[in-house]
Amino acid sequence: MAGEEAKSEALALRDGREVTLVGRVDRIDAAAQGQWRVIDYKARPAEVLRKKLKQPGEDVQLPFYGLLLARRADSAAYVSFDRARAGDGGVSVVEPPQRFDELVDSVERACGPTCSASPTARRCRR
Repeated sequence: MAGEEAKSEALALRDGREVTLVGRVDRIDAAAQGQWRVIDYKARPAEVLRKKLKQPGEDVQLPFYGLLLARRADSAAYVSFDRARAGDGGVSVVEPPQRFDELVDSVERACGPTCSASPTARRCRR
C-alpha cells in the first residue's frame, strides 16, 4: 500500500454488540513472505516514542491499527523524523519492545463491554 489510507473494521464485543473502528494508516508494508507491517510516521524524537512504548498499554495507536486492518498486521513501528545532528540523520525506526500480537490482543480486550470503565475508555469510541 502506498500513502495514507482510510480504513474501517467492525469489532465484535463480548456482549454481542459491535463497534466500527475508523482510522487512517500511514503505511502498510507487505513482505514477499506475506507478513504485514504497519508504519506510522511521527515528527517527534525517537526517544520520546521509545518512552511511550516502554509500558505496555500506555500507547495504543499501533495496536489499534492492528485491529483496524481486515487482516491483522504481524508487526508495527513508528518512523521518527527529528532534526538531523552530527552523526545522526534524524530518522529512526522505533518498535514496541513487546510482541505486537500481544499488544493488539490487550487493546481488543480493553475495548470490550466494560470499555467505559476501563483505563483506556477515552481511547475507545462507541
